[in-house]
This record gives sequence, structure tokens and C-alpha cells, in this order.
Amino acid sequence: MSRNQAPKSLWSTLPPEILLEIISEINHVSRINLAIANPEIFLRSTFNVFEQDAWSQVDRRQKNGPLIETRETWPLIYTAIENNTNIQIIARILKTYVSVYPSSIDGVWGEGLIALPPPIVFAAGLGKPQIVSLLLEEGADPARHCGTQFFAPPPEDEFECTLRGFNHARCEPLGDDRSDISRYITVLRAAVTRAVQIDSPGSIEHQEAEECALILHRKGLPRNPGRQLIDPIRAQFDRYVMAAVDRLVTLNQGGQPTMAFNIILYHALEAACKYQRRDNDRTIIEYLVNIGAPLIHPTSENRYKLISTGAYDLASRGHVETAVFLLNRYADQGVLLDYAAFELVSGEHMLAYLQAFYRLMSQPKQSYGGVAASRKYLHGLLLRRAMNAFQKPAIRWLVEQGVGVGSREHIHHAISIGNKIALQALVEAGHVVNGMADLYGDKRSPLERALIRGEFDTVIFLISKGGDAALVREETKKMLLIEYGKQFPTIPYVESKKMVTPAMLRPEFFTIDDLPRRMAMFHYVIG
Repeated sequence: MSRNQAPKSLWSTLPPEILLEIISEINHVSRINLAIANPEIFLRSTFNVFEQDAWSQVDRRQKNGPLIETRETWPLIYTAIENNTNIQIIARILKTYVSVYPSSIDGVWGEGLIALPPPIVFAAGLGKPQIVSLLLEEGADPARHCGTQFFAPPPEDEFECTLRGFNHARCEPLGDDRSDISRYITVLRAAVTRAVQIDSPGSIEHQEAEECALILHRKGLPRNPGRQLIDPIRAQFDRYVMAAVDRLVTLNQGGQPTMAFNIILYHALEAACKYQRRDNDRTIIEYLVNIGAPLIHPTSENRYKLISTGAYDLASRGHVETAVFLLNRYADQGVLLDYAAFELVSGEHMLAYLQAFYRLMSQPKQSYGGVAASRKYLHGLLLRRAMNAFQKPAIRWLVEQGVGVGSREHIHHAISIGNKIALQALVEAGHVVNGMADLYGDKRSPLERALIRGEFDTVIFLISKGGDAALVREETKKMLLIEYGKQFPTIPYVESKKMVTPAMLRPEFFTIDDLPRRMAMFHYVIG
């Protein structure tokens, strides 16, 4: 007998109660490793570590406690799953458990409660697709679920259930809450939670979590995937979502899409927009739109959709390219929009965003604040937004669309906010430079408005374009004479007339804002 054989021979002669006492002193990982390394001692017919563990769970259930709350007390199968134990060993543990108690494969001994998720939920929550497949093959119930204390649940609120915190097959709502019960952890939600926690789409860990969901899908689960799309969308399970929706499309073939089907697609698209992480990741959004997901809620036909929702929400988060994609789809489908709350955005995609709005506003039957609005009014509104944001490319592009975009009011608005770029673009596009307008109860010519504001470089520009001094009121001219004394204190106004020639009072003289032209400006206006 060799030196190595002698100790093993002695171990095999120890009574089971002694062996049980010995292994109870070591942790779960060491127990499993010891059994794997010495099967002839710890996995024999007269003493099997896995079988002993299973019977201890039965005993706990029969005594109605204590609850399993720590790693030191949970069944070995959970340690094996968590620590990447060989799949064949896990299969052996499962078979041993089932031989002791058939329902143990679902993590429930009898009808008693256990404060642990079912093994299949636990495996999915760790992103272990091979183990999920194994458990399904061995007969695990994929419909089992548990409370949310084992996971950080994706739902933003938590459903209250009398069995919350325990592994159970059906929720029992508290009070009168009989709404659709979805806020517990299922196999699918456990996989979703794993993906949300690692927050690394495209990584191996993320792919494995999604594979757990796909395994369920290949088994035809969940039975009603349309009601369980939001969480996978949040987790960016693109492959799963497309497979699940494709199944819904197949089931819906042979007739017109039902209202229920369209509502599912609408909420899926809404979730895809809400949970989009990067602007250039539009896989699910484009997929849903291309298969016909409604852009407005199916029950709100012929009602205006406030532009403050949907695409604008995306743009406000900086996802402008995706917002442009949706705005163009709105235009393609003739969606009725209300523009009472929209704003423009800044950044490199600003012009494309504005152009998409222009295209939408060019269509009939649009509105503002619930009232029908003309194309000219909406285009003017768009120009005003661009002017307020001082977006030079947007202003120039809009003005280039023709005199239909802009009005004398825009000329005055440009002066009132000091937007010289907009003023120049509007005047050069042919808008009337001497048009009177009532701005906030103050009716003046553009030239006089610029004088009142003291924007003398703007005054010189307007004169160069034919600004009419005759439209300036006498009280304004008197104010301007006082301003002359401040700017030229050493040269009396009467004396300065000798310095201004007739040629200096022609519009073509006012090409730049310098000292001679500034003096000529006072004489051009005052006379």
C-alpha cells in the first residue's frame, strides 16, 4: 500500500457522522472541491456530500426553519453555480437533489418558503447560459420567480406582494392591488438585471446574460413576450428583443395588426427611445419603426402629438441623430404635431435637426397650442427659435429657403435681441428694411428701433441698405443729438455739418462703422 492510499483507506472507514462533522467545519467551496477530488470517499453510496446537503434542506423544511439567508447555510448547488464549478458536477448535484426531493430542482423543498431564488433564476442572474440550459433540460420550472432582494430590480417601482422576499410560483398582492403582476424576479428579469448591473453592452458578460434570455425564447418562453419587452430593451438585449418581436409578428400574420399588437410595439419603441444609451445605437429603434411600430399611441388617432415628447426628449438628452431619424419618420407618416413646446438644440447635428422640423412644418394640418397653424407661421416660429439661439448656420439656411420664411417682425426681433447675423441674412434675402412693426406695443421702423437701443453699428448697416431717416420720430432725433454731444464733445453739431459732404450722406458711403461714418450717421438721421 502506498503512502497516498493509506490515508484514503482510513478516511473510508470513518463513520458518516464523523465525516459529516468534519465537512461541516469547512466552507462550501472546499466541500465541493474535496468531493470532486475524492469521490470514492465523499461521493460513495454510504456517504455522499451532495446527498447529505439535500437531506439537510429537507430537514430544514420539515422543521420550518431556520431560513436560508447566508452563504454558509444555502444549498451547495448555489455555491457550485456561483463559482463556475464544472457543468458535469453541477448536473450530478442536481440529480442527487432530485433523487432526494423531486421539487428541489426549483429551489423549493415541498411547499415551504425558502429565502433563495430558484437555481434557474440564480443562474440567469449570474449570466450562466450553460447552467440555465442544463436546468431546463433537467425539468426546472422557468415560470418560478422570487422576491427582488437578491437583485437590483430594473422596475422603477416595486410591486408589493405578501410573499415578497421568498421563492414562489404566484404572487399574492397586498390589499386591492390586482394589477398585472410583473415586479418580481423571473429568469428573464434576472438576466436583464445582470446586464443592467454590468452596464457594458457588447461585452462577453453582457452577451452571456442575453444568451440566458435567448435560451428561454428558443423554448417558447415567455408565453406572452409582448408584455415583457421593456426590461430586455432597457438591458439592450437587441437579439432577444428582435427575436421576441419577430415571434409576435408571425403570430399576428394573416390579418391587420390588432390594437393590442400595435400598443405593444408602441410601448416597445417608447422604451427603446427612453433607454437608448448612445445616439449612434439605433438598432432596436430602427428595427421597430421599420416593422411598423406606431409613432403615436394607437388610441390617439387624429389627435395632435405634442412635440415635447418622443423625438424632442431624445434631442434634449443629446441624442440628436436619433431625434432626426424619428422626426423624418413623423414626416413620412404624416404625423400631426403640436409645436407649442419645442426648442432647438445645439451641436454638430443642429442643422439636420432644424431641417427635419422644417420638413414637418411644411406639411398641412399642423398646430401650435392646439390651434391650427399655417406653414408660414410655423416656419417663422422656427426662425425665431434659431435667432434666439444665435445659430448662424440654421438662420442662414432658413432664410435661404425664400422670403416665405421670415417677415418684418423678424427684422425687428433681430434688432431687439442684438442678433446682427440674423438681421443681415434677412435684409440680404430681400426682406423690407423700412417696414414698421409693433413689437411689444412699441411701433417703430427698424432704423429707429436700432437707434433707441444704441446699436449704432446696426444703424450704419441699415442706412447702407436704404434705412429711411424720415421714419424716425422727432423725440428720437432729439435724443440722438444728445448722444452726438457725448461721442463728439469737442466738435459742436453745427460745426460738424461743414465736415460732412453730400457724398457722405448717401447709403453707399456707410460700408463700415468708423469715425467719419459715425459722424455722418448723426447728420443722416438728424438732418
